[in-house]
Amino acid sequence: MSNLKSDIGNPPILRVLMVDDSEDDVLLIIRKLKKGGYNPVYERVETAAAMKKSLLEKQWDVILCDYKMPKFDAPSAIALLKEKNIDIPLIIISGTIGEETAVECMRLGAHDYFMKANLSRLCSAIARELEESEVRNKQKQAEAQREAALEALRQSEEKYRNILENIEDGYYEVDLAGNLTFFNDSLCRLYGYSKEELMGMNYRQYTDKETAKKVFQAYNKVYKTGKPIKEFNWQAVRKDGTKMYVELSISLKKDSLGKIAGFRGIIHDVTERKRAEEELRESEKKYRLLADNIHDVIFALDMNLKYTYISPSVKILRGYEQEEVLKQQSIEQTLTPSSMDLAMKTFSDVMELEKIKYGDITESHTLQLEMRRKDGTTVWTEVNFSFIRDEDQRPVGIIGLTREITDRKKAESQREAALEKSRESEERYKALFDHSLDLVYIIDFEGRVIDANDAALNRLGYKREEIPSLNIVSLMDEDQIPLALEIVREIRETGVQKDVAEIKLRHKDGTDVYVESQGSAVISNGKPIAIQAIARDTTERRQAEKELLFLTRRLNDIIEFIPDATFVINQEKKITAWNRAIEEMTGVKKEVMLGKDDYEYALPFYGRRRPVLIDLLDKSELDKSDNEIYALYKYVERGNKIYAESYIPTLYGGKGAHLWHVAAPLFDRDGMRFGSIEVIRDVTDIKAKEASLKESLRSKEVAEAATKAKSEFLATMSHEIRTPMNGIIGLVNLAIQTDLTEKQRDYLTKIETSAQNLLTIINDILDFSKIEADKMNLDILKFNLEDVMTNVYDITYPGAEKKGLALFAHIDDHVPLSLEGDPLRLQQILMNLISNAVKFTDKGEVVIRVELYDKFKSGEKDYTRLRFSIRDTGIGLTPEQIKNLFQLFTQADGSITRRYGGTGLGLAISKRLVQLMGGEIDVSSEIGKGSTFTFLIPLGIGEKTEKFDSTATTDKKIEITARDVHDTDKKSLMAQLGGNCVLLVDDNFINQQIAREILEKANIKVVVAKNGKDALNKINQELFDLVLMDIQMPEMDGYKATEIIRQDQRFETIPIIAMTAQAMSGDKEKCLAAGMNDYIAKPIDASTLYLTLSRWLKLKKAL
Repeated sequence: MSNLKSDIGNPPILRVLMVDDSEDDVLLIIRKLKKGGYNPVYERVETAAAMKKSLLEKQWDVILCDYKMPKFDAPSAIALLKEKNIDIPLIIISGTIGEETAVECMRLGAHDYFMKANLSRLCSAIARELEESEVRNKQKQAEAQREAALEALRQSEEKYRNILENIEDGYYEVDLAGNLTFFNDSLCRLYGYSKEELMGMNYRQYTDKETAKKVFQAYNKVYKTGKPIKEFNWQAVRKDGTKMYVELSISLKKDSLGKIAGFRGIIHDVTERKRAEEELRESEKKYRLLADNIHDVIFALDMNLKYTYISPSVKILRGYEQEEVLKQQSIEQTLTPSSMDLAMKTFSDVMELEKIKYGDITESHTLQLEMRRKDGTTVWTEVNFSFIRDEDQRPVGIIGLTREITDRKKAESQREAALEKSRESEERYKALFDHSLDLVYIIDFEGRVIDANDAALNRLGYKREEIPSLNIVSLMDEDQIPLALEIVREIRETGVQKDVAEIKLRHKDGTDVYVESQGSAVISNGKPIAIQAIARDTTERRQAEKELLFLTRRLNDIIEFIPDATFVINQEKKITAWNRAIEEMTGVKKEVMLGKDDYEYALPFYGRRRPVLIDLLDKSELDKSDNEIYALYKYVERGNKIYAESYIPTLYGGKGAHLWHVAAPLFDRDGMRFGSIEVIRDVTDIKAKEASLKESLRSKEVAEAATKAKSEFLATMSHEIRTPMNGIIGLVNLAIQTDLTEKQRDYLTKIETSAQNLLTIINDILDFSKIEADKMNLDILKFNLEDVMTNVYDITYPGAEKKGLALFAHIDDHVPLSLEGDPLRLQQILMNLISNAVKFTDKGEVVIRVELYDKFKSGEKDYTRLRFSIRDTGIGLTPEQIKNLFQLFTQADGSITRRYGGTGLGLAISKRLVQLMGGEIDVSSEIGKGSTFTFLIPLGIGEKTEKFDSTATTDKKIEITARDVHDTDKKSLMAQLGGNCVLLVDDNFINQQIAREILEKANIKVVVAKNGKDALNKINQELFDLVLMDIQMPEMDGYKATEIIRQDQRFETIPIIAMTAQAMSGDKEKCLAAGMNDYIAKPIDASTLYLTLSRWLKLKKAL
């Protein structure tokens, strides 16, 4: 059963899936959402099947789920979302759910929960969850895109690295000075050096003086023109001293900013070819006499098919002089196109055979070729040729004989030439079309695809049989179609080739494919009939460039927002970064400095160009005669960094400044240095404070002596006053609960308030005195953090409830619960901060949060740093008030003291305790909006405790919220406790009276024991539900009595609650270590006592 309803026209629309069996409850919640400013579109379901169907068919912003329904429940709904991997916030709204059940649902995956009777925070909680859901989705999308880009970049780098390492020719990269910065293994084999020897070597070290000069000229030409040199022959020297001839290509190498950083190229060993050419020249001499005296033409070619010799009879055959052919003509200019194709094919076939097996030294080959004459006519010839070979029978040249056969071949040659040309052209085109790695496709003038090669089909995701259905519209992104149609029109009308820098095609799956494209007309009978497009895939390159741009901008952003003055120079000493902080320090803007060199960065500091600290990174380049740079700084070197201090009197308009510097080189991912960075910090104020601190030390020592004497006196007096205060407060509490007149009740209430205030002041003075007298020590004990938080919450909740404030506490999932430290002092700090938050907050909430900051080891011990924060929505503080906040006997201002009271000791004591624990405390605040107090302390990580306590029945961490017990009034709580029997152990008659009367008011049977020994006798005579145990008693104290009781298996599970007036650090932990379950401080508060008894008596019955 489902309902789909919507109020149109009231944005924002909120899509809500209601999982509830009550239509009335759903309508109530929908009205609440409308009042909260939403326009809800909702559907109600009450079964798993209906929820699955709704999640499959519709999209929802949030799920509001009842905890228990006849056919379905909240845990099952959470499990369904996890099973389907659906990330939609689920909030539980129930009328009967308890705290433990709610916490369990939160652990399973619920995002929040509410009681149906209190939905005041529902709209704000939904807004929060929608915002967090959107952030999670964006993070997932960004992470997926980044991973895809990085993977493509890694694959591209790996592909080109493999190609480079597997080519036989040497690959090199040099800097502008000609020093080798990168090369492959083939270059090492070529020169006979190891990688370590070759790295950094200059080209002058492996060439003679004359060759080095030519190499320099070649590099200089490439540098000035920017045009690469494809073939440059020179003589190189191997490590063993032997010489070799190499053929070198040279092109520019640029850095990531597009600046020229050096040169790169390929080196090919042509020594054997040079040797063969020399032998050929010798052979030519032998046959020149014969060639000069015969009618047929004798010729010789090198392996690049360039003429090295031709006999004088070429004048008779073709009308050219010898010198004209040798100096000006190539074989391509000698032959007609068809004969050139035939000659090249034959040459290629013969060379393939040579690769398989060296031919017979006398083997010759005959071709009929048409040659060009000087007068423009042609002549048919029969050419017989064979290879000239080196001593290893490898071909190094060609020698042949040409004889005229014009009359015999003229007609036949013309016909065959035309046929051959056509066939060769078709085969060449087909090979290009079928095997090209580029995308090749042919379209007609209507934009329909006629044909496409495999590369195009595979890259765009189509099969060959789908070609008839393809056209420009299906292959291109919508915004690219007008451009494509315009290109088709231009090519059709002009027949001129059209180049496009980059266009965006569309893959069959809808993804973008970026290509650089070239379109040309397909001609038939002199007319364009279609368009052939050749496109190169640039998608990966585009993604890599995008990633590189992102990384470059991120680096610049980081430098820009470094709070210290920072500048960066490249290897040419040009300024590439000048951040905002150095602008403020020097008064010189970034726009003026970027790109400057010649020590321009020294001008704002020293008024002239000169080396500074950053130049000490390259000491070898400094002028040895100029020692000023070494005298300028007191510096130290650590690794590749340099640290220094200096005083520069010209800064800040002549006021001068003490500076701290650090300079370091910058390297790219390949370990190649590309620049240097210097960071400068103004430490003038620190220097001044150091001088002031030394001056004040003497005065402080005198004041400390007086303070210590005063503190010792206060500590003694405060302790003596606390004892009678316990009896006063306890008896006043009992008196208030009797039948009184209004005036009597008013008197007693004011006495109780005054006594409580006085006790708080006494406690603060006692702690302050111990701290001032240096008698405050930490008791390091094992404790459970959850217990501490629960106690703090129980004590502070009534005060918050009385003011109508919401009080929340949360322990994050990653926080360890079993810890080692001083739990009493931790609780004291929390109590001070939370009490202040409640005191200074008139409406809103107080939130306590515990978070994991980090973990570390000290020796063999594991430690954690926890961050505790207390946030309120109270009156807030000004910056001026915050400065004096942690001073002794100081509050924000006099008006706060008059309105809220207090001694001003609480925060000072808290700060001293945090510092004593090795931590730090801070506050952030805004007037009228509230404050957040945060302290960070280290604690040891303990083993999981096995003691019987309130968390012993569950392994999960809890989030403490408004506890159920506070929702029950005092009378109801007292009614629950009635009928139990409690053994009260205390040696003080007044304390006995107070505790006994409080217990008996709740119809609890009370048996009194005057000390520990008496308690052992009575616990063996009668069955008790719980024991209240004082600590300090004559004959036998509470520690010893508890230890003996726990040794008896009959009393292993009976709750024993410590009840003491002591407030020393570690008292509670000593009680727990002795076997007690909990701790109640005197003076006894009835509500706190009832709460504690209720918790332990419920747990005892559950077990």
